[in-house]
Amino acid sequence: MTSDELSKSSSTTRRDGDDQGTNRVSLNTLCDLLANAHRRHILLYLSERTRTTISREQLLDHLAEVSDGSHEDTHRRLAIQLQHVHLPKLADHGMLEYNETTHSISYNANSRVEKMLDVVRGVSSTKEK
Repeated sequence: MTSDELSKSSSTTRRDGDDQGTNRVSLNTLCDLLANAHRRHILLYLSERTRTTISREQLLDHLAEVSDGSHEDTHRRLAIQLQHVHLPKLADHGMLEYNETTHSISYNANSRVEKMLDVVRGVSSTKEK
């Protein structure tokens, strides 16, 4: 393995991102991932995008907006949580790929997660009425 390949593999967080890998995630784990509002917003935002890859800053701006967090302190805390908690956790379960070097995020769409997100969308829109 060349040093470039080694660098690329160590800087991209992804363990199991194919559709089958994500489909093997238990229902309890999927519910746990979606139980956190930030992770729900991350997956909803990524699933609604037409571009398959976005920057961490784009995602951070969106999360700050939906969290009513216009304060610099809130933005900084969200950035830390994204980097150290939410993105790695979602990547560990194959929901997305996160390149720590380029700070790019790619959504790994699959039918099981999309069905759960449809339920979340339905509950969210009902709750807002």
